[in-house]
Amino acid sequence: MKVMFLVDRYFFLEKQVHEYMKLLVVKTPEQVLHYFEKQLIRYQRLLLLQNLDAYPDSVITSIHYLIKDYSSAIHKVQTYLSYQKELQVLND
Repeated sequence: MKVMFLVDRYFFLEKQVHEYMKLLVVKTPEQVLHYFEKQLIRYQRLLLLQNLDAYPDSVITSIHYLIKDYSSAIHKVQTYLSYQKELQVLND
């Protein structure tokens, strides 16, 4: 039962990761992960270092949305990579 869940979840995540790879024009999931981590750090720094009063609320809300979205993408790629390792162990 657990193996079927892993396989189903793996293929679902694999499709999303491959879509990210296609959109970012990269060749490995690790490159996708690196891109999203870099973007996440960039937007987090923007919120921490800039005077937020200079920006309208809509911009700040958009930045928070991007941070949430990039965090979700990072989690998906990390989960995909961990499932990939688990399934590789099960196949060996």
